[in-house]
Amino acid sequence: MEEYTHPLTQRVLRGGMIVLFFSFLASPLGYAFRLLLSRTLSIEMYGLFYAVLALFATLITYNDLGFGLSAAYFIPKFLAKGDKQSVWNIHAYDRYIEFGTSMLFSIVLFFSAKWLALVYFKNPMAEYLIYIFCVYFITNSFISSIQKLFLGLQKEHIYSSIQTSSLFSILVFSLFFWFFDVPRVLYYALAWSGAYLITSLAYTYILYKKHASVVLKTTWDKGLCKKMFAYALPTLFTTSIYTFIISTDIFFLTLFKTVREVGVYSVVMPIAAISGIFLYPINSFFFPLVSHLEEKGGMAQMLYLMQSILKIVPLVTAYFGIFVFLFPKETIGLLFGKQWTELGTIPLMIAIVVSFFSSLSSYFTTIAAGIGLVKKRLHIALFLAIINIVLSSILIYTYGVVGAVVAAVLIQCCSVLLLGKVISHIIAFRYPIVFYGELALFAVLLFTLTRVFNLQPYNFYQYILFGGVYTGIMFGFILVSKPFNQKIFNTILSARKEKPTPPPYPDPFT
Repeated sequence: MEEYTHPLTQRVLRGGMIVLFFSFLASPLGYAFRLLLSRTLSIEMYGLFYAVLALFATLITYNDLGFGLSAAYFIPKFLAKGDKQSVWNIHAYDRYIEFGTSMLFSIVLFFSAKWLALVYFKNPMAEYLIYIFCVYFITNSFISSIQKLFLGLQKEHIYSSIQTSSLFSILVFSLFFWFFDVPRVLYYALAWSGAYLITSLAYTYILYKKHASVVLKTTWDKGLCKKMFAYALPTLFTTSIYTFIISTDIFFLTLFKTVREVGVYSVVMPIAAISGIFLYPINSFFFPLVSHLEEKGGMAQMLYLMQSILKIVPLVTAYFGIFVFLFPKETIGLLFGKQWTELGTIPLMIAIVVSFFSSLSSYFTTIAAGIGLVKKRLHIALFLAIINIVLSSILIYTYGVVGAVVAAVLIQCCSVLLLGKVISHIIAFRYPIVFYGELALFAVLLFTLTRVFNLQPYNFYQYILFGGVYTGIMFGFILVSKPFNQKIFNTILSARKEKPTPPPYPDPFT
């Protein structure tokens, strides 16, 4: 079991870099697909596509009943003991659960498609999208169970490549339909479902042909199933709460407004969250590292790590966010098309604030999990879920897309404050208020200059030129403010000789 005896630094860096590589590949593919749809579909059809997809994405979270993460947790333990029969049984139980629930959900959705299209989506085309996406739902259950198995086997190059393969196939099929001048929403749905079908077949082949040593005959182990269920139940409960918080915006926009508003929201939020392409994959480094440091009592190192995160994460978010805030119309127009600029400019400027809090909240959540604050995280999630229902329902019903974005700002802000408070009881950190003030003044100064001198790019080349100048100015700000701390690297390298904690599961649907 050589791969289990590598020092922590080697395991984290090797596995993390593989995950980062495929994450960086996947994000541009996802953006490219959105750009294609936004430029070839009407606002209503674009919104309808993502409204229906959001329904399925929410159900996918509940599809494995928590057994997926349970499989990823137990497989490494039995693999380390050389118990391959239990490894395969765990995978088989997860696969049966996921396939069974996906079939059950699909049958319900199939027979209620007409009603959902007329009452919830308020568009008859949604009925046919639901039929097509049922194929995606079922095939995704196979992909998900295989991904959990390879995660447990710590085959980073396989499980982290699944999302990239799926998105690449979706984009290729969609470009095929676009090339032959059939860019209709139903064909894009076919491209999505067809890509997942092919991906499921491809990775099933990889499992049975390339890793046949773990493919055994499934046997019934009541004790093992009980262990998986005991781990799965609280995991499902916690995940359900966080999923509910994330999905309420699309749900209330679809329920109270129309799919047109969903379309605008689905354009605005990806632009505002573009810094996540770099920040969220890197987040996977910190769970095993924080867990290790907490176990070994490395409080000073955790403090350095926390202080560095509190500066670097907002700085990366600000680099992208400030530039988009300065030129929101130009950014929307260049990326998604001019038809979105009038509806999306104001929501996008507000959504930039969401990205600041959501990026920090994501890291705080990882740190809280790494230091064992499971129950407190659950309490915070319950509180946020209740507040989110109230705020989102009222604001979205009254103000539509703007209300959804404002609700997201408030919820993410509360998340940062609450998680920060419980973390501070263990890691006595302080927010770098002076640095945040400098960053805010820097943003205000740039905004004032661009408005006073009426600076705005009029074409793609000017946009790139403005971006280059802005990058140089931002680099000067970094040299003056000096947010980086060399001790964060010493924190990572100090754990060279310790045993590893397996890297966390990077869920592509979260």
